[in-house]
Amino acid sequence: MFSLWIEFLLIILTACFSFLFTFLLIGLGKKYHLATPIRKRDSHAAPIPRLGGVAMVLSFLLAIGAVQFFNPHFFDAFGFPFAIFHYSIDKRLLAITLSVVVLSIVMIVDDLHGLRAYYKLAAQIVVSLIIIAGGIQIRYLNNPFGGKTIYLNQIILPVTIAGTTYHLLIIADLLAIIWLVMLMNVLNWIDGIDGLAGTIGAIALTVLGVLSLAVPVNQPATALIAFIGMASVLGFLIMNFPPAKIFMGDTGSMFLGFLIGVLSLVAGAKLATTGVVLAIPIIDAFLVIIARVIKKQNPFTHPDRSHLHHRFLLAGFSSRQTLLILGGISALFGFSALQNSGSGKIRLFLLAVGLMAVLLVILVSMSKRHIRD
Repeated sequence: MFSLWIEFLLIILTACFSFLFTFLLIGLGKKYHLATPIRKRDSHAAPIPRLGGVAMVLSFLLAIGAVQFFNPHFFDAFGFPFAIFHYSIDKRLLAITLSVVVLSIVMIVDDLHGLRAYYKLAAQIVVSLIIIAGGIQIRYLNNPFGGKTIYLNQIILPVTIAGTTYHLLIIADLLAIIWLVMLMNVLNWIDGIDGLAGTIGAIALTVLGVLSLAVPVNQPATALIAFIGMASVLGFLIMNFPPAKIFMGDTGSMFLGFLIGVLSLVAGAKLATTGVVLAIPIIDAFLVIIARVIKKQNPFTHPDRSHLHHRFLLAGFSSRQTLLILGGISALFGFSALQNSGSGKIRLFLLAVGLMAVLLVILVSMSKRHIRD
């Protein structure tokens, strides 16, 4: 194990490298004209490079690699020892890093040239399958009302590949895929104004890190990964706060959603906490999907300006005001989630549903008045 001072230094260095990479990518974006054209749903007036996610991913992988190099046994706490080419590495850590690399390569192509939504969905499913193969699954759900634990291993499908038999937990694996794909898209959809996805993502990772250090959970390896991810976002955010000089692009938003989703799967109690921290973005995503389906539109191929943050802008709020309000709500729910367990988190999520309804009523009224004025 590392000392707390070394871990703190690693987190600071991760943020510094993220800032450095972001600064360099801004220069590269301008020099080689890598900014993508403005889309109808965008809120900025001039093309801005969408390469910030690359800085986040590079600083994250660099920090994880440093931990693995200087203390190869740190991630043994995951409990899945594995060897590849005679090199020992935890199977879960290997799955996480491999998934980040695969996902980032696909999304970099999307940020530079654009990909069809179906290709991006396929990449999300592939990395989710890599995570499952690495042993990260939703094997059980804690009953929020104090009853028996709900186990998800009732249906098992044995699959033999190259002489090795793998046992697929149908319900558990399907839920894990749905959860990861959902969070990747939720973080991607809230990346509509400067700093919003990064701020909410950093808050969620911080909450997951703190929760992982709690006595009942006691997962220092998971906590360090969460804090490293948080640091990689903070270094980028310096250049992404309004007015942004660079965007994280799909590379950054998908990485954030993926990392949050994976860390929430590593052990119990994190799914509900993550759901509470991201309650407003999750509810917003479902409302937008329902609205598009009612209009007989494909919810994944018809992006528009109907998300909550767009409604704030239409009501007359600035990007900074919207960021502060939505970031503050996420921080408040995150802190509250750490203070509650079981049914308390259910009540918090229901409170978020009520808050969302109130916000929509107020914003619609303000936007109508703003248009008339």
